[in-house]
Amino acid sequence: MTEPAPESDAQRERLVEAAVEILVSDGPSGLTTRRVARAAGVAHGLLYTRFKDKDELLLAALSARARALVVEFDAQVPEAGEGTVAQNLLGLARALVTVQEGLTALVVGLAGRRSLLERFVQELHAPPIGGPDRILRTTHAYLEGERELARVDRGADVHVVGVLLFALAQLQALVGALGGKADAARPALEPFTSFLAAALRPH
Repeated sequence: MTEPAPESDAQRERLVEAAVEILVSDGPSGLTTRRVARAAGVAHGLLYTRFKDKDELLLAALSARARALVVEFDAQVPEAGEGTVAQNLLGLARALVTVQEGLTALVVGLAGRRSLLERFVQELHAPPIGGPDRILRTTHAYLEGERELARVDRGADVHVVGVLLFALAQLQALVGALGGKADAARPALEPFTSFLAAALRPH
């Protein structure tokens, strides 16, 4: 099989990057092939030599954005043993909300496009993105690190705590996706994480 030329790879990457920028600013509905080609600085016709159709381009952009969100989440997860557990739980909760809001926006943006949504969900759960399982594993790894350092109670069920934080973030993301922008419409993070930190304190 013939390897794609480096120039072809670079053009495809520029098109995906341009599509991601439009996706973030205007959602899937704002993405048109002409707009992407113009933003990438390539001829519109060239786009169809790199992608079969608009759906293939959109799927590539959705997957690239999802990968970036998960990488950003990984970078925001606190290190066990640094700061205080209360500060870290709040930071972890905020990171969970950010990644969940970003991923939820991508999924909601595909409402009414069942076939493309199914393809994206498959990509979302496969490597290198890893889906919710990867996010939960990273969350649990931090909490287990704190337990090993005896900064949280040795008998604490950190998996349950991780699932609670994950669920809270999902609720935040859902409220945002449904248009609840007012802070009053969202569950408060700090009282919740402070409560968890107190419950996890070594006895």
